[in-house]
Amino acid sequence: MKILLIQTAFLGDVVLTTPLLRSIREEFPEAQIDVLLKKGTESILTNNPRISKVIAIAKNDLGFLAFLKFALEIRKERYDLVFCPHFSHRSSLLAWATGAPKRIGYKESGFSFLHTIRIPRPRVGPHETTKLFSLLGQKNYNARPELFPPENRLLHWQSQIETYSPYLVVAPSSLWETKRMPWEKFVEVLQILQKESTIGFVFIGSSEDQNLTAKIIGHLDSKRILDLSGKTTLVDLMCWIKGAKALFSNDSSPIHFGSAFDIPTLMVYGATIKDFGYHSLSTQVRYAEVSGLSCRPCGIHGGHKCPEGHFKCMKDQSVGKIVQSIKELIL
Repeated sequence: MKILLIQTAFLGDVVLTTPLLRSIREEFPEAQIDVLLKKGTESILTNNPRISKVIAIAKNDLGFLAFLKFALEIRKERYDLVFCPHFSHRSSLLAWATGAPKRIGYKESGFSFLHTIRIPRPRVGPHETTKLFSLLGQKNYNARPELFPPENRLLHWQSQIETYSPYLVVAPSSLWETKRMPWEKFVEVLQILQKESTIGFVFIGSSEDQNLTAKIIGHLDSKRILDLSGKTTLVDLMCWIKGAKALFSNDSSPIHFGSAFDIPTLMVYGATIKDFGYHSLSTQVRYAEVSGLSCRPCGIHGGHKCPEGHFKCMKDQSVGKIVQSIKELIL
């Protein structure tokens, strides 16, 4: 049997798909299981023993002719079964283009009529992994994501990880501005932690986040601080999060890396809410959010600016409560 899973969404979505891949492998132990991803996220599945092949596409760069050519190529694979947990129109088209006799996707997907089996996907309530497992028809499952950093990369970073341990991984950014707690709040929290604990700080982010992390670090005591923003691959990021004492992050993809390694996590919510289903699956979790705002949530992914203009969901975050929560996780 040949199986294809199509997940061309964001980085965090790929991480959250790994439990589903594990269960597909358990249900079809002899199958060829391929995964179709957005280019740039494929290293997340490095060393993953559940899959046979990764196919990466630069979907935003595919014009009509390139898309048609890719669709014809993937049809040649003659897949028997396709899972489509991404609900974009293009993903539904790709699933249909395979010609697989069985194509399972969400009822709410764009062009969902192209799926042969359509599963309802509630917008709020269940965790994202629960929604994903509904495609396989499973109600009892292991929801924890899994990542497999190669031993050679763990060994490469081992001495530095030991130098900064115990450390708090700090992820102050997000793709969406309304998911970012103001940098000044991060400074306040971390200044207090430096005075009241011996924990080190390891900052992570993309190259676009370097100005942000530099701004925060510029207001801190430089002792036992490492800025890795824009300096690591996704595989290296796995190594550093795996070795962390705790994680301090906005509602963004590092949360799901932390879940994979069961890292104690402080998760900051602004525009989004826990009921969207993307919360941490770590055993020890604390949440920071401002209650009583009628404008929350303002979008499942947040947005690029506060629709109300006040951004109270982040500006009114309690520094004292965040500090106390992190202390509970690291002490």
